[in-house]
Amino acid sequence: MKHISLLCCEKVITDTSGQITLIGIIQGITAKITPLVETPANAVAPTSWIVFAVWQTDSDEAGLEFTQIFQILWPDGSEFAKTPIKFKSVNMRKATIYGTVQGLPIGQKGNLVVRSWVEDKSGKVTEIIEYKILVEHEITVPPVPPVPEIASA
Repeated sequence: MKHISLLCCEKVITDTSGQITLIGIIQGITAKITPLVETPANAVAPTSWIVFAVWQTDSDEAGLEFTQIFQILWPDGSEFAKTPIKFKSVNMRKATIYGTVQGLPIGQKGNLVVRSWVEDKSGKVTEIIEYKILVEHEITVPPVPPVPEIASA
């Protein structure tokens, strides 16, 4: 089995003929952070997103069951999520596997690392591939309300 692609996006659409369209490829995100409250290192934005992988299968793998592993690491290297997805290989066809992730990690500046590999009953059968998403923080200062004028007597 050979890696073809690993991407992260906002949505995946599959038409009636099975053609797949990826919408909004995620390359980086900017989280708006207020200086008035400390942002926890494990802060997560309430949005869902997709991890999408394509593998080229070999003829000797036809009909065999595999497990696609998606792992997401925070910039500090700790694990945010790890998801196994089972699939069966079809002779010399591309295996397209994707999964929805609930929540987008924004608490740490740096690269989120999305890892992907395939296993069978005996262990890993592919190399680990990585996709990085740069998380940046933009400090936003809330507007200061106007001071009411005091009327003089």
